[in-house]
Amino acid sequence: MSLIKNFHVMQKERVEHIDIAAGIMILWMMIGHCGVPGTLYGQYLHRLLFFFMPWFFYKSGLFFSCSNVAEVANRGGRKLLKSFAIWSIVGYVVYCAVQLIWRTTSLEEALLMYPLRRMLYENLIVCNGPCWFLLTLFFVINIGNILFRRVHPLVVAFFCFVIGYLINLSQNEKIPDLIANTATGLCFFSMGYWMQKKEKNIWIIIATIIGYLVAVLLFRSPFVDMRINQCLIDRTGYDYLLWFPACLCGIVVLNTICDWSMKIYRFPILKFIGVNAMLFYVVHDLPLYVTVNTLENVFQIPADSKFGIAYRTVVCLVTILSICGYLLIKNNILYAKSK
Repeated sequence: MSLIKNFHVMQKERVEHIDIAAGIMILWMMIGHCGVPGTLYGQYLHRLLFFFMPWFFYKSGLFFSCSNVAEVANRGGRKLLKSFAIWSIVGYVVYCAVQLIWRTTSLEEALLMYPLRRMLYENLIVCNGPCWFLLTLFFVINIGNILFRRVHPLVVAFFCFVIGYLINLSQNEKIPDLIANTATGLCFFSMGYWMQKKEKNIWIIIATIIGYLVAVLLFRSPFVDMRINQCLIDRTGYDYLLWFPACLCGIVVLNTICDWSMKIYRFPILKFIGVNAMLFYVVHDLPLYVTVNTLENVFQIPADSKFGIAYRTVVCLVTILSICGYLLIKNNILYAKSK
């Protein structure tokens, strides 16, 4: 625990309850990529935390302030585009290594055409799919920085949601997913920006608690996969329309719970993971991709079988511990040098 304390000493002042919420969200997203939501217990957890991707866009808006257009673009390029490029290349290298061993199509199709199609139309990097968020967030931040100077964030949120909904209705596969998930991402980003000084308003908290309970208990947590802008299961016929307000309610409720719970316990491990959420985000899918291909191509075990899900979960937990170990060693070396 002293290692984590040293890490905290080196950090600038942060909003701790948001870091704790980030830790919860990133852990659930990683476990979700193991197939756990398909299990009985995972379904219950998914019904509670169905808003994990919208939360990250909302959180970015919560701490955003408009600035010079060139400055925001440059800052985003250094942080988001650089990370996107580096981890996309790492993912592609791992993908190529796997394909050279187990590919079932021509070399040109496997290593060039297929990855290119997925990138252009699905905003997806082979072997490191989560990287889509980095590119989308870059566009979201820069578009938001331009629009918020002239347009109220609630208006931006409304029209962006309409755009996402219309693309969802069209079912046009020729529309790149980047357009849709930038629109929906900007929708939640705008709401986070608007809520900067309103999240702790007691009436908003009460309203969102009621809305969240209604979404979970009556509508069984409407869920949209943000990357592809699709309801994976549309139980009511209008789940997409319910998804946006349900996610907003869930986001505010989670942030409020994390804020209130800090009066009892400060959750240093969750905060540690939340502060470093970006590294967990870009790394975790690499070992999972190799694991899935090993299970299915070497041992002929379906990755979505009970054993496959359990094995992937173990790999994910080992990945989490490995990243934590790396960060603790790195940060405490830096801490020792700073003394």
